[in-house]
Amino acid sequence: MMNDIQILIGDVRKTLKDVPDNSVNCCVTSPPYYGLRSYIPDDADYKDAEIGMEQTPEEFIQNLVEVFREVKRVLTNDGVCYINIADSYCGTGDKGNWTDPKYPEGRNGQRVSKNRKIEGIKSKDLIGIPWMLAFALRADGWFWRDTVIWAKACSGVYSGGSVLPESVVDRTCRGHEYILMFTKKAKYFYNKDAIAEKQSASSLRRAFSNNNMDARKGKGDEQYAISGKRQDKSYAKARAKIEAGEEMTRNRRSVWTVNLRPSEVGHFAAYPAELVEPCILSGCPDNGVVLDPFGGTGTTAVMATLLGRKAIHCDLDPRTSDFIEERKREIIKQRNSDGETITNGKIVKARKLF
Repeated sequence: MMNDIQILIGDVRKTLKDVPDNSVNCCVTSPPYYGLRSYIPDDADYKDAEIGMEQTPEEFIQNLVEVFREVKRVLTNDGVCYINIADSYCGTGDKGNWTDPKYPEGRNGQRVSKNRKIEGIKSKDLIGIPWMLAFALRADGWFWRDTVIWAKACSGVYSGGSVLPESVVDRTCRGHEYILMFTKKAKYFYNKDAIAEKQSASSLRRAFSNNNMDARKGKGDEQYAISGKRQDKSYAKARAKIEAGEEMTRNRRSVWTVNLRPSEVGHFAAYPAELVEPCILSGCPDNGVVLDPFGGTGTTAVMATLLGRKAIHCDLDPRTSDFIEERKREIIKQRNSDGETITNGKIVKARKLF
């Protein structure tokens, strides 16, 4: 145990068996991406349990299904599971055993994959990993409730963010990943108000307009989605709240623009705390338990405790348990620089609406 965080080191398909049924409220995790990077040294005695370096996508998906079958068992009946995952491309296989001379062991000791060919998939094809996983989990009994787009970099009107550049000339540079939302049952815990967005100025102004009601008089309301009378009543309620100084919100949309943030923790794939936050707030009640079966740097576990929850951090690599305190200090420093107040290891002054 470490600051309301239970740490389980080893093959998560085995270590989760020590967690009781129906004891976890929410799962927020990011499995290793297929064929992208090896995190485990070749001489480690637990190397054969590593997920992400399988020879085929089907093998990779089957291993994940086994992991999330255990996750489903430990989730409460109203539990929610968020999975951050990106797609991969089928390689050409022409790199052989080439190694970057600058990083012979990879960055931070994490070696990049060998651009392998995949039987049955053309080179340069997107493999479709997120959809393969979603279909497989649905077939295994999960309810696939949502797909969120994590926009890491946007262009045009919605500019901002940054991603690692790709040396491609025949497609766009990827600036997004997916967050798949699954539930154990058809009815589940979901706190929409905790992740509501601030309404735009144009929406607030609309409440003080009559929406061309005069032009609609005598023409009937059947062509409109909402009757003029009901709309006017709705606007009246909104005007009263606005005039009373109440913060007006709307339901969170399915595209989340969350910038990458630098991390000095010794792990290459730390996702930003801001990405984890709405998952925890919406999917886990106060004082609940959040599980991360692929804990890595401990971002999920740290954010769970900062938001007043308990956490279970699982990882195959025992070195990751050393990252948690360092990652916590880093996140607290970042959040303090954002203008938040953190007292006794808890966020007590919430950030602005998403």
